[in-house]
Amino acid sequence: MVEDVTVSNLFENVSGKFDLIFFNSPYLPGKGDLSCTGGNSGQEVIERFLSEVKNYLNEKGEAIILLSSFNKIKELEKKFGLELIGKKKLWFESLYCYKYIQEEINF
Repeated sequence: MVEDVTVSNLFENVSGKFDLIFFNSPYLPGKGDLSCTGGNSGQEVIERFLSEVKNYLNEKGEAIILLSSFNKIKELEKKFGLELIGKKKLWFESLYCYKYIQEEINF
């Protein structure tokens, strides 16, 4: 049962923190509507999501994101500390499922 649905441009209309966030991002390169393409390189939307998601995760919260062989996977892994949790090879691309873990903050 769905109790609450929010339509948003990534986190624009989102408030609160979550234990788990799933993101099936647009990842193909292209110009125009960012709901269909990931921007000129195909990574603009992905990088924006990964840069902002930490603000919406509870301590030890996780985000799961789908990436493609069309993306610069190694660059994203290194920059955001992503952990590969699954992959599927298709005839035209490979799909990768990654986990982003909210780092614990120790003071």
